[in-house]
Formats: sequence, C-alpha cells, structure tokens
Amino acid sequence: NEFLLSQFSLATKVQKKEQIILLKDCVYKIKEKFNAQFNDMWNIKVQEIKRINERCTRMKKIIKDLDLNENTIEVGVDSDEEPDRIFDVRDNEISVNKYISKEERIKSEIKRKKDEEKNSTNIDNNRGHALDVMMGGKLEASYEMELNYDIQKPSFMEKPEIEWSDEECKLAKEYEKKKQTLQEERDKYKKILEAEFKKLQTLNQETISNFDEKLQQLFQYKIKADMAVAQEELKMMRLAASISISDEMEAKEHNLLNELIQLKEEKQLSSSFISKVQTELDTLRMSYESLVSEDKYLDKTFRKEFPELDQFTVDFLYKLFKKRPQVQRTLKAVIDNQISLAEENRFELRVPSSLAVNAVGHSVEDTLNGLDSLENKPEKILVETWSKLVTLRRGKFEKEQQLKSKALVLAQINTFLQKKKEYDSELKSRIEKTSENIQKIRDERLQFNLNIEVQLLLKQGQVEVGICDLVPDYTECILVHRSVVENLNSTIKALGQTKLASMRESKDFRKGIHLLEWQLKEMLMQAEDLQTVAHDLQLLKVTKELQLYLSDTDQKLSKQQEIDTLENTLEMYKKIHQRSIKDKKRVVKALRQEIKEKPSIRAFVASDLHDHRVVLTRCGTWIRVLTVKSGPGLCVIFSFILLPLYLHELSTPEGSCGNCQPLFLDDVR
Repeated sequence: NEFLLSQFSLATKVQKKEQIILLKDCVYKIKEKFNAQFNDMWNIKVQEIKRINERCTRMKKIIKDLDLNENTIEVGVDSDEEPDRIFDVRDNEISVNKYISKEERIKSEIKRKKDEEKNSTNIDNNRGHALDVMMGGKLEASYEMELNYDIQKPSFMEKPEIEWSDEECKLAKEYEKKKQTLQEERDKYKKILEAEFKKLQTLNQETISNFDEKLQQLFQYKIKADMAVAQEELKMMRLAASISISDEMEAKEHNLLNELIQLKEEKQLSSSFISKVQTELDTLRMSYESLVSEDKYLDKTFRKEFPELDQFTVDFLYKLFKKRPQVQRTLKAVIDNQISLAEENRFELRVPSSLAVNAVGHSVEDTLNGLDSLENKPEKILVETWSKLVTLRRGKFEKEQQLKSKALVLAQINTFLQKKKEYDSELKSRIEKTSENIQKIRDERLQFNLNIEVQLLLKQGQVEVGICDLVPDYTECILVHRSVVENLNSTIKALGQTKLASMRESKDFRKGIHLLEWQLKEMLMQAEDLQTVAHDLQLLKVTKELQLYLSDTDQKLSKQQEIDTLENTLEMYKKIHQRSIKDKKRVVKALRQEIKEKPSIRAFVASDLHDHRVVLTRCGTWIRVLTVKSGPGLCVIFSFILLPLYLHELSTPEGSCGNCQPLFLDDVR
C-alpha cells in the first residue's frame, strides 16, 4: 500500500491508528489474493478430475475388452474439501418413506401413462426393436463390432477333407484366409488398445504429477502468505500495545497532575491556616508573658504591703501567702485525663483544657474558703492583717490559675501547630514526590516515543542472540553486518585452537610428572610393605601345633582324623545326654507318684489335727477350772503334768504333725 508509513516515522497515536487500518487492508488483500488462487486451483482440480474419470472409463472398457489384470485409479473430491456437502441430504440417507402430495401423485400418474404409451408403441415398432436387439440401436456396424463377429464356418467343413470337392476346397481356403485376416485385424486392434491404455495411464500420471506440483507451489505460497499475515498482525499488535502503553502513561500523568493540583490547594490552605494559628499563638504568648510579669510583681510587692510588721512576722506571712490548697494534684489529674482522651480519640468532641482548669478552680473554691476562714488564722496575727493576707493570697491564686490555664492552652496550641507543620511538610514532600513522578512519566513518554520498536525480517543464520525463552529478548542487541560476525568468529576460533594446543601440551607435560610421582609413591609403599612383612616374619612365634601342621605332609588325612574324633565325641555326648534324660524322667515319675500320695496324707493329718484340737480344748478347760478353784499354783503343776504326756503323744508317728504343737503350747500358757 502506497499510504503505508515507515516504521521509523510512526510517532503519534493518530499515525499508529491509521497504520493499523492500512495494515488490516494489506492483510485483507493478501488473503483475498490467496483465496483467488485457491479458487483457480479448485477449478483446475475439478476439471482434471473430470478428465481423469473420462480416461478411466475408457481404460475400464479397454481392460474389459482385452481381459487385462490392471486396475484404474479412483479420484474424487473429499468431504473435507467441500464442507458444504454436509448440509446436502441424499435419498439413500433417508430411512422413512417420502411424503407425496396430491399434485405430485397426479404428475407421477401422468408420467406413468406416458411411459406405458411409449412402451406400447415400441412393442408395435418391430423394426426399431430388431435394430436395438441386433445392432445396438445403430444402423452402421462399428469396427469393434465387426471384429467381434466370427466368420461363419461352412457346413461342408464338418465332413472329412477326402470327401470335399474342388469348389469346397476353394471355399475352405477362402475361409482360412478370411479367418487369418480377421485374426490379424484383431491383433492389430489389440495392440492399438494396449498403446491407448498405456497412453491414457501416462496421461493420468502426468496430470496428477502436474497438479501436485501446482498444489505444492500453492502450498509454498500459502506459507509465505501466512508468514506475511503473521508479520503484519504482529505489527498491528505492537502498534496497539504501544498505543495502549501511551494511553496508560497519559492517564497516569493526568491522575498525577490532578493529585498535584489537589495537594497544592491543600498546601495553600494549610499554610494560610498555620500563619493564622501562629499569629494567635504570638498574641497568646504575649498575654502569657504579661501574666507572668504580673505574678512576679505580686511576689516582689508582698513584703511592702506589711511595712509595720517585723521581718520574722513578714516571713511567716509570706509562708502563709505561699500556702496553697491541694488543687495542684487535682489540676494535674484533669490535665492528664484530657491528654489521655486526646490520645485515645483525636476526633471526639471534648471540653478544652482551659475550661477544665476553670472547672477545677470552681471545684476548689470551697477549699479556699476553708483555708481563708478565721479558724486558720494564727493567734499573733491581727484580723486586719489576716484579711489583707487572704485578699493578696486569693489574688495570687487567681493569677496562678490564669497562668496555668494560659500555659496549658499555649502548650496545646503549640502541639497543634507542630502537627500542622508536620502535615504541611508532609504535603510539601508529597508535592515534590508527585512532581518527580510527573517528570519521570514525561521522560518515560519521551523515551517511549523516541525509542521506537521496529520489526525487521532477518534470514536464518544471521541471528546471534541466544534463544533461551519462548520469545527472545532483543533489548540489548546491536544490528551489525554478517561479515563482521564471521570475521570475529574466525579470529575467536584461531585463538581458541592456539589456546587448546598450548593447554594440551601443558596437560601432557603435567600428566608425565604426575605419572612419575605416582610410580615413586607406589615403589615406596611396596618397600614399606616388604619391610613390614619381614618384621612380622622375624617376630612370628612357631607353636607346636603350627610345627605339626607344617611338618604334616598329608593335610587331608589329618583333617579326616580330626573329623572322626569330633564325631566320636559327639556320639559320646549324645549317649550321656540320653542317660541324663532317662534319669530326669525317673525323678519326674517319682515326684508325680509322691504328688498323687499327698492328698491321702493330707486327709489323715487333717483328721489327726482335729483330734488334737479336741484334746487341747479339754486340757484348757481343766486348767481354767483348776485356776478358778485352786489358784494359779496348781494350774502350773497341772501343766507340768500334762505337758510331758502331750509331748509323748506327739513323738508317736501318728502325732508327728508340727502344726498342732503351737496350739497346745499357746493354750497352756
């Protein structure tokens, strides 16, 4: 397009938008041109398919006539090439009966009657019927039909040749001559058909190959067209992206300008407000200084108010003058409370500290009245002097309260002014930062407009940028001639080869040094091993077993003897083990027998124990009776009499159970 601008001339958004529209027109023309070529190729394909099918029809007839074992190609249009065919419905695809209207029925009936009339006329036309049957509906016989007809053989040739007459022999010769001529004609026609078949086959192959070449050219053109379309679309995308970035920068700059205007207005209001507050603060400070001077003047003139009194009394009165009620703590608590409330919620409506101080002053009025009463007057002070002191002290107290109120208000105004100044400085820094951002955005816009992104088409092999990502980064690339890169590469290769040769030489030399060092270490280690072996041989103690082992020539025989000895020892241990098992079983059997006898012994002992307990009970009863009647002495004598008898009874086999003895002795005691 002649209206297209160079990529280096695109600076404004209007030019870029116009360039995008022109590029879209170029893309449309490229696609339109390709579609035209594609339609031409489609028409060529349809024509060639039609010609090939006609040739194939002729080839099939030749194959049928010559009875050849050949196949013909089947060409056609694929459904993918004609996607509109999917909307076409064929009769064989419909499974239900077609609906026939009344008008169609009438038309079909009329057509059927016409066909019947035509058939009836054909039946009456014997000449036409005979022509169709005998000559294929043609008045002249074709050359092919004549070759298909065989010459009728004479009837006399069925007889033997001996019976033929001279005229029949001539007729037979003529028949053979005609037959030979017909066969020659058939052979000639066959060769003509074969040559025609090969020619048609060659034409089909040439047609297909020529069409494939044209199709390949169209495919190459399609690749180039797609490449051109992709390049132009990429240009449009880059231009659209640059327009979007430019709009974004403009919007950002516009927002920053609006913000700067708002900040400047706010800064102006803040500066005017700070100047007003500063003026009020100066006025308040002057009033505070005047109050301070008045308070100091009251302190200085106090002693002059009592010239008639002595120095000691004046000092005492000055102490009373300085005496104050407990309002300081109350005032401090109120101020701290106000400060804490201000820190907790700076935006809550609250009473100013001056009003709080005044409230404290009213709250301590009663305390002052009590302090100024005559009850607190010293004895040596006159009433007039006391009244004058009270008046001066109350005036002094009021001045102090005013000073404190002014000081508190002054402190709050100073704090407020300091915060406003901090906010004003913050606004100033924000204005400076916003101005810097605006300048930065403008510089970026200028750099963006000057640093134009240009799209270049480079041939393969001329790009020296490493492709590490999906899209290479060309931000730090330099466009140079290919010869510069090739010369530099050749120089680098030559220097690299020289360096590699020197490195190989150094490597081989060092390899030889390392090999000699390794061989030396190996020899030193071998010498150390040999010295260790010699020392071990010198310190080796040859025992009697070792001497026998060394002196014994037949090692297998000695090993067999050791094996036999061990087997004999094992057999002996097995016999001893079997004997010990039998002894253990015998002991176990005796113990089991003893366990079986224990229940009967236990029953006998239990019955004997019962008898002994009965006897013991009787003896205890006798002893208690004797103790009651005769005293403890007779009881002891009786126990000495019964004890030997009981011991004798226990010594018998029937009373040998040890369980009954403690019972008897306890009862005796």
